[in-house]
Amino acid sequence: MKKILFFAVLNFGLQSNFCYPQQNQIDSISNLIKKDNEDTSKVNHLNDLSWLLIFQNPDTAIILSKQALKIITPVSSIEFPVTKNGMEDKQVKRIRASMNSTLGTCYYFKADFSIAIEYYLKALKIDEEISNKKGIAADMGNVGMVYFNQSNYTKALEYYLKALK
Repeated sequence: MKKILFFAVLNFGLQSNFCYPQQNQIDSISNLIKKDNEDTSKVNHLNDLSWLLIFQNPDTAIILSKQALKIITPVSSIEFPVTKNGMEDKQVKRIRASMNSTLGTCYYFKADFSIAIEYYLKALKIDEEISNKKGIAADMGNVGMVYFNQSNYTKALEYYLKALK
């Protein structure tokens, strides 16, 4: 009985320390976002804030992630290879892949697995375009994780093995 109580208290303590961010972090990043221009700083701050909120408020995290993705997505292909704020095409694509992956994770935590897979596959496509091996492996692992949670173990194993390569 003491062991069960110990692990219950430990679990609660870990959740409160790791899963639920302190309000001052949220406030601090929110203030930075208000001051940021429409550039990579704002995108990165929106992404940071969405990760802080993903466990306690995934809907807000989705809104923030979509706002960041809107900033980093080109209006026309004429803006490439350099965007209005001077970033190179590959850097922009890497951030877009990251934002799609973040959105996939938001929907994963909401148990909306079909939309999660859509965003993870968008991230995978972008990472493949720019040959981002680390991103490709993470994206495939994420897709595998979704299939695993849907009890589609064959598909999950397929993506896990691709991620390992």
